[in-house]
Amino acid sequence: MVTRSLYKLATSLQILLCVAFAIASPVSDTRERAALSSGRKTTHLVNVGICKFKLNDSLGGEIREYPKQDIPSAIYDAKLKRSSLPNAVIIDFLCDTKGKNEFCKRFSGLVQKNGHWVQWPHSDQNYWAPPETSFTVREMKSINAAGAISTIDDTFGDENKRARHLSFCLVSPEGNVLIGGSVVDSLSGNHRSVEPEVRKLLESIEFIENR
Repeated sequence: MVTRSLYKLATSLQILLCVAFAIASPVSDTRERAALSSGRKTTHLVNVGICKFKLNDSLGGEIREYPKQDIPSAIYDAKLKRSSLPNAVIIDFLCDTKGKNEFCKRFSGLVQKNGHWVQWPHSDQNYWAPPETSFTVREMKSINAAGAISTIDDTFGDENKRARHLSFCLVSPEGNVLIGGSVVDSLSGNHRSVEPEVRKLLESIEFIENR
């Protein structure tokens, strides 16, 4: 299905997009948010092909780079000390020099039309995600770049394994395209979305390609 292919791009590029789940007991929102922000702040210098950027991190995560793939990539991984799901923030990053519409459309299901980012079908131009998938598109700005993020919910498969997927497309000042994705929520059990934390990380990106 198109909705699955849009948000399983990591499989085709041999990049693992995963979320660690655990059996959990309820805790307060305050305690959960405190746990999410308790890590030591650091700035990562990330090289993903021609895309070079800084990422401000308050979750204590790590970056793994894969420069020798057909499309160079990197993975951000932060384990969270919390009892609800997901208990990790994992973000895939890929970069290419192709035009923003071609690359964003192909891998993130996003395209810019009349100055605004909108959903674009992955393989069937007449297909649009049905309402029950809760497909959303929101424009996003980082420190010195602009683009969009989208989210979509699983509506098929084991109900206990369904999740909300986020993908993004960010165009650097030099016109290079950084795209990627993350699983930001479980749709069953004791769960709490990590979308705010993922958005904060993405919005902290500062491209330094000519420095």
